[in-house]
Amino acid sequence: MKNLLAAGGVLLALSISVPAATTEGLSSPFLSMGAGARAAALGQAYTAVANDATAVYWNPAGLPFLHRRTVTLMHGALVGSAMTYDYAAFGQKWGRRGGVGIGIQHLSAGGLVLADATGARQGQFKPRDFAGSLALGGQWAGGAVGAAVKLVRRQVVDTAQTLTYDAGILSPFYFGNRLRLGYAATNLGGSLKFDQVEEKIPATHRGGAVIRFSPAAFASVDMEKKSGAPAALRAGVEYALDLKTGALALRAGYDSGLTEDHGAAGFTAGLGLGFANVKVDYALIPNREGDVSHVVSLTTWF
Repeated sequence: MKNLLAAGGVLLALSISVPAATTEGLSSPFLSMGAGARAAALGQAYTAVANDATAVYWNPAGLPFLHRRTVTLMHGALVGSAMTYDYAAFGQKWGRRGGVGIGIQHLSAGGLVLADATGARQGQFKPRDFAGSLALGGQWAGGAVGAAVKLVRRQVVDTAQTLTYDAGILSPFYFGNRLRLGYAATNLGGSLKFDQVEEKIPATHRGGAVIRFSPAAFASVDMEKKSGAPAALRAGVEYALDLKTGALALRAGYDSGLTEDHGAAGFTAGLGLGFANVKVDYALIPNREGDVSHVVSLTTWF
């Protein structure tokens, strides 16, 4: 379980549960932590939905559909440890049919003790993970394609870095603007080579769809497969209400990955409040033994 702090100009306290498990020979699980309280409330079924700065993370093909510049900032900490996770993204439309975005992820484990085979203390080290992404997207025939290049750097005792690549597709809306399909492949083609160890970056493939029942309601579904992990099914629904002072969105979701990594039921819920060019999103994620994570994020457009 991870607790996150999200901000959009002003930091807001939050916590989030994300898979922390990894497999032998695979590196940098922080690349799969997710982004945004809206996506978390929808069970992370966001591949075909991504329409804000988090498109840099979820699907770069969503960037050409941004109407204004948008920024997302996050800061988080693992419960009961000194680990912190930071995420920042910016996206905007570029020309008539293009979009561009940048994203930064950083994970720090704080100070850890370095010991030899006998247990004798040899000093202290500070493990860190970093990823910086540059993403581009372009509309085509009512749909869009996108791609990103990502620099991944990991510091344990030694330091290694590599380049990985993301790619995404969004279809046009079908059946009277009711159905859209999406696909994203992330963290492709990279491995971190330390002195005597090589760690592969786990590639992730996601396919999804969003079905709009009305301008105010939709359902989304994703199927995700990450290298070395079982496939995960994700689904979410959202219903939006227009208020005199803004808008209220109610959300619920399911993420089968939560049941495997945390022993929880996998159900999520949340809501969003919109005021002019500011939106506050909240998500509730149950974990094992009755524990829960609370996610709050703030999105601004300008």
